Amino acid sequence: MSLSDSRIKGVVAIAVATVMLLSTLTTLIPPVKPVEAQQQIQLSREERNWEFINHNSQGTNFNPQKQITKDNVQLLELKWMFPIPAAQTFGARQIKGLAAVAEGSIAPPLVVDGVAYLTTNMQAVFALDMATGKKLWEFETTFDAADALQRLPIRAPSGHTHAMYYYDGKLWLNSFGCTVRALDAATGKVAFELKDYCKDVPTNNGIYSGGSFGSHPPVFYKKGNLMIVSLGGATEGTWGGRAFTAGYDMTTGQLKWRFFYQPPEQKVFPAEYKQWTDWLVANCGKGMLQGVPACDLKDELARDWCWDGGCMWYNSGISNIWGQMAVDEEAGMLFFGTAQPGPDFNTTFAHGPRLFGSSIIALDANNGELKWFYQSTSKDLWDYDCAWNTILGEIDGKKVVIKGCKNGRIHVLDRATGKPIWIHELQDVAFSTYVCNAKCDNQKQNGLGLLKPEQYSWPLDPRVKEDMRKPWQNYPSTDPIKQNPTGDGAIESDMAFDGKTIFVGSKNNPAHFQMNLRGIECRQPLFAGPGKDAQGQWDCNAGWLINLPRTGFKENSSLTAIDAKTGQKKWSFFLEGFPFRGGVFTSGGVVYFAGWDGNLYMVDADTGKVLATKNLGQGLDVQPVMGADKNGKMKILQIFGGRSLTGLIIPGRPQVPGAVMVYGLPDKIPTPQDIIKELPKEQLKEVLKDVPKDVLPEVVPSAEGISPISYGVIGVGIVLIVISGVLFTRRKKV
Repeated sequence: MSLSDSRIKGVVAIAVATVMLLSTLTTLIPPVKPVEAQQQIQLSREERNWEFINHNSQGTNFNPQKQITKDNVQLLELKWMFPIPAAQTFGARQIKGLAAVAEGSIAPPLVVDGVAYLTTNMQAVFALDMATGKKLWEFETTFDAADALQRLPIRAPSGHTHAMYYYDGKLWLNSFGCTVRALDAATGKVAFELKDYCKDVPTNNGIYSGGSFGSHPPVFYKKGNLMIVSLGGATEGTWGGRAFTAGYDMTTGQLKWRFFYQPPEQKVFPAEYKQWTDWLVANCGKGMLQGVPACDLKDELARDWCWDGGCMWYNSGISNIWGQMAVDEEAGMLFFGTAQPGPDFNTTFAHGPRLFGSSIIALDANNGELKWFYQSTSKDLWDYDCAWNTILGEIDGKKVVIKGCKNGRIHVLDRATGKPIWIHELQDVAFSTYVCNAKCDNQKQNGLGLLKPEQYSWPLDPRVKEDMRKPWQNYPSTDPIKQNPTGDGAIESDMAFDGKTIFVGSKNNPAHFQMNLRGIECRQPLFAGPGKDAQGQWDCNAGWLINLPRTGFKENSSLTAIDAKTGQKKWSFFLEGFPFRGGVFTSGGVVYFAGWDGNLYMVDADTGKVLATKNLGQGLDVQPVMGADKNGKMKILQIFGGRSLTGLIIPGRPQVPGAVMVYGLPDKIPTPQDIIKELPKEQLKEVLKDVPKDVLPEVVPSAEGISPISYGVIGVGIVLIVISGVLFTRRKKV
């Protein structure tokens, strides 16, 4: 078929335009059929709901739904948004005396049976229709900090709410003033309260965090009819409140058991302190410190937290359980990770491994008895707590606990014994010089990947006396040092596990410090000002910890996929110039990663390649979630804006309350067939006669696993290009 030059140019122009159109179509059109309405409604509870911060009671951050998948995630469009009101407008109006008021939310929303639930940092709670975004009810907290400070051993609470959970028709919060509160999910009315649970705690002479600046909400051991709460010391443990978890009878509200995960102060409770160390030695067979059997360290256990002048000085302690605890109903066991032992960075008056800081712990959920423990960073001079979610899963038929710690390590431990199956140190994490023990010069710059047993004892070896007596990182020098990971950690996020792969977000966020000797008279919080406070008490931090300018340091983050069976890295997605915080989740072959560059990344779970993005215009530090509306249509929810007291400041982000953005698939997904149907049938028949037969491509199975339907879409694209050219030529002839 011969054409004039002008006609050829016309065909080429139309072909180029059509290719551009079809390149969009072939990207957007999913190689799957649209989900029928009946299929949408018949979603399982696991598919339609998001009931905990990490989706379910096992903390997996994995939703098994198959509506939104890697084949159609690029079609997501904004369905509705809910602006979060300013705290002084709604949320903080009935709260008196808080240390700080924080805007917005850092708690991922929940989705339960077609309703989304949102809590702000100030614990204002909203119920929203998932289909439309319509507000169904709202709740505003009432609290008087001055009254609570008179009755309870707490500091003034701050607005800092990590999570809200759904259980038994109620929304559960660890609220201000050592209070557990539950709201009726249908009405927003208060349905349950446990008040003052930090009052009159035996052997405690310290101060608790005592507010929403505390641990996550309680979890539940259904078979034992127990609610399990936790609480730690104020200001990262520095004020020494004796940290614990406790089980309460759900019917009577009575305390059934309490497990302390730090010792009492030796000077005030000498007999109880000795009982603690005797108990540690007697139970040494239940634990490991960085891969070293605890029974190899009996001398250290017998005087843990001690220094030359005494034991467990009152400016020491352990902070909260910063993550979702997990309950194994069948085995009757509770699992959680603890914060670092305080005070951070300088431990002049607290020697030894400082159990149970920066550890992973298993308890008997029936009575609180210790089953096993694994300390990830002994002594911990760096604030490398084992925070965020604790995941329960199965790998190769073995029940396991999966736990990340801020030192950049992913632990897979036998659920029954706590023994390591494998440990992976993220290779995208760059370690600075003084993340090191007494004997090493830290030649290693990056993580080692799958660790060998002899490497488990790095960075401080609990078998080396000098390591367990080291007061600060670069002792005896007081010169400025660069630290990475910082106290913000390499892993400051919740992980995801889909049964085969573990997905974890990490970061390099270097800082510059200068440290000096601290005085024994200190009993003040970590971040207070220099000298004495208004009551004439010494500030522990006067001059000893100085944050220096961060010039010349590069920040970045990574999303890493690890084979759950082997512990080997599969792939990583790298984001230059921004750290990371908040968490990832996976569903439908997609990993959702909220970046500080303002983009919600949707990454192929098999390859690590970006499938799609949504730009929200501001840095994101809250994990996205997903759930279904009342019609069974799945949606993605992402919070942006606000300001949380996270210690991680996103440059350029304004102090605004922000909003919840909700994305879903289009009601009608366009197909190539729809485009062809727009041509009159007679004209289409006539045109198709001129289409060369060899234009239709042969559909061949792909070695890379591309769907054959995708080839069909490409084939239709080629046909449409030729049709466009033929139609143009015929129009020119008229």
